[in-house]
Amino acid sequence: MSSSARSSGSAISEISAGLYGAKKVVLGQNHLPDRGGAGVIEKRTLADAERRDWLRLFRSENVGPATFLTLIEHFDDAGRAIEAAPDLSRCGGRKRAIRIAPVIEIEEEITALCALGGRMVALCEPDYPEALAAIHDPPPILSVLGDTALLSRPSVAVVGAQNASAAGRPLAPEISAGTSRNGFTVISGLARGIDTAAHEGALGAQPSAATIAVIAGGADIVYPTENQAQYERIVEEGAVITEQGLGTQPTAPLPSAQPDGLRAFTGNIDS
Repeated sequence: MSSSARSSGSAISEISAGLYGAKKVVLGQNHLPDRGGAGVIEKRTLADAERRDWLRLFRSENVGPATFLTLIEHFDDAGRAIEAAPDLSRCGGRKRAIRIAPVIEIEEEITALCALGGRMVALCEPDYPEALAAIHDPPPILSVLGDTALLSRPSVAVVGAQNASAAGRPLAPEISAGTSRNGFTVISGLARGIDTAAHEGALGAQPSAATIAVIAGGADIVYPTENQAQYERIVEEGAVITEQGLGTQPTAPLPSAQPDGLRAFTGNIDS
């Protein structure tokens, strides 16, 4: 059903009861995941105002990927979803109401990311990683610093212990270098130990160096701090991606140690 044919009032009665339920993800050839009965999100490049609305809805309090996608599927437009979401949460009996993020905060985040040389990539846009889009309730929007073209390349994750063994530490860069030379993007988490070694090996695999750091905090937060130089090189020669807002401190030392980072890793691994 088109958004023009669906009023906010009728949508409340239709979807408030099931707004927060999980739905199966099924890929279509020309569309993003159909989450089981709410329609599909067509692949397209968003206008700046639309991307701002997507980010605003995703940054709203008590809106996670599942709620975001359900709202988009029913309203076809983030702006209309923003208008309807608070009433929907109340009518649905949700204890924690949806509180829409202030426009000024969203505009400040977008401006700050642009100042860092980064950009937002939404789930419906061509640059969004197809493998990540295929997982259940993928992140609606990513912050990316670096080369977005790497997001669509075949990829392999190389992750491991922070306290790497004497045998594992020199082996990781060797594996990553060979992987990169064979046309794969090496994905890791910028953590101490194996992650650092994995990025190091991929970056050294000239002329085909390709690596992505999936981080658990904001795109501007380097953790651990001793990896500042490697982070800067990855931004210059590879890419740093996260679904977190700027300034967000990581809640775990490895992205793979917390749900959001784990979802990004599993989504981005092709082989």
